[in-house]
Amino acid sequence: MSQILLKSDNKADIDLLLAFARRLNIGVVEVNEAESLKLASEWKQKLKLMGKAADDPLFLSDVAEVLDDFKYADEDGDS
Repeated sequence: MSQILLKSDNKADIDLLLAFARRLNIGVVEVNEAESLKLASEWKQKLKLMGKAADDPLFLSDVAEVLDDFKYADEDGDS
């Protein structure tokens, strides 16, 4: 019998995957919903921080400097 470990931040997805696992006679070793929820929460927090960076003058000047460095780079990679 095959075994799987399910991780998801969506309870409906977990329920669906459990139904498929039962139907296919696959043993579910562990369902780790809490860890997935934690990871999803961390991801959302990182996205918020990235959104704030878009308004940060220091970040924007760094991006402009990098863009300037590659301004004359050839599209094929040849300088």
